[in-house]
Amino acid sequence: MQDLADRARATRAVRYYRSARTRFVSAPASRLGSKVTRRVVDRVDVDAPGTVRETMAGIETVGRSWSLSRRLGTTPSDVLRGLSDRGRSQLRAYYRGIRGTRSDSDTGLDALTVGGRAEFREALNDETITGRVLAQFRRGNSDRTWRELFDRDVCNSPCESTIRSVYQYTKDSDEVDELGDYDPLDNDKANKLLNAYKKADQVSVGPGSDGSAKVQQRIDDLASESVDGVTRSMRRVSTGLKGYKQVAGEVRIADNALGQDTVSGSDLKLSVDVPNSKVPDDLSKSGSEIDVNLKSEITIKGETVDSPALESKNWNPDSYNEDFVENVLLRDVRKKFAAQAASGQDELVLVTTSEFKNAFSNQLDGLSERVQQELDTSGIDSDPTVRVVSYDEIGD
Repeated sequence: MQDLADRARATRAVRYYRSARTRFVSAPASRLGSKVTRRVVDRVDVDAPGTVRETMAGIETVGRSWSLSRRLGTTPSDVLRGLSDRGRSQLRAYYRGIRGTRSDSDTGLDALTVGGRAEFREALNDETITGRVLAQFRRGNSDRTWRELFDRDVCNSPCESTIRSVYQYTKDSDEVDELGDYDPLDNDKANKLLNAYKKADQVSVGPGSDGSAKVQQRIDDLASESVDGVTRSMRRVSTGLKGYKQVAGEVRIADNALGQDTVSGSDLKLSVDVPNSKVPDDLSKSGSEIDVNLKSEITIKGETVDSPALESKNWNPDSYNEDFVENVLLRDVRKKFAAQAASGQDELVLVTTSEFKNAFSNQLDGLSERVQQELDTSGIDSDPTVRVVSYDEIGD
């Protein structure tokens, strides 16, 4: 009797499934009667909540692609529930995008937390995010990195995922362009930033070692305090580990600075270009950008410093030797500092990891003298104060 009851229940589910999807069916009837049907019977039974059944009825679960049909048939109900028409279309685009890169049973959704799947659903519904883009982030990513992109770890009332927080800046911006028009982040730059975030698990020391969600949280905090250049800083991130470490270091400095009573959001600017007209021809004009420019007093390593230009160098000492530090890394810094000093900056601060600062203290101790030599050689009358500190010493 139990067997007959189970068969009857399955038959009712199959009838519902077939009737709800008649206009979508393009696969041979023999397939509908075997694997796809059995899979959907497992997922959609006659006792399922109406909202889930209605949502699934609007999705082309059986389409031109056998692989697509299998994946749609195993989509978790908490992803399906609440999908808009656009979301359904983008879900299909997502599955098509990961086709051939993973097994049919691996949709990437089982790797997400409950909150992560809800964020994935909202990303599909979002007008600025496409299923194809989501597939690009899934391909080649570890489950851990994929999960971190969607976990609701960026909390700025309300909490949201890293990926949705980044794409919010394609709608909202703190910047205007040369004509005074609103200038949000474009989708290509948002994708580049998220691709840089994929490298978060390769950072073991310094800013960024606590994950990309923490970096994005700091970005949101700075934006909420009306810090100038937040979107500009995001826009200039290069893809890869270097780009991730750069933005992580910059926003760590600015966030630490905002923790001081003497500093407000309007005192800070990120990624500030130094006009070529302010840099003498004898000095390098390229790469003289100021990472964090502060127009107020701040405590650094127990000293009060007025209006410093802060340079972030998120370096891991394990990656370098003494010769490279002296002849490559610090050569570039002293040329940059000389250009900034010539443009009128009196307080120059190199901010790096405490690990790097301790490992190469001898090389770093000579930085101030080398900057002055650059200026003297070029005949520039400037006597800047150069400091080398760790990220933890900003605001300490």
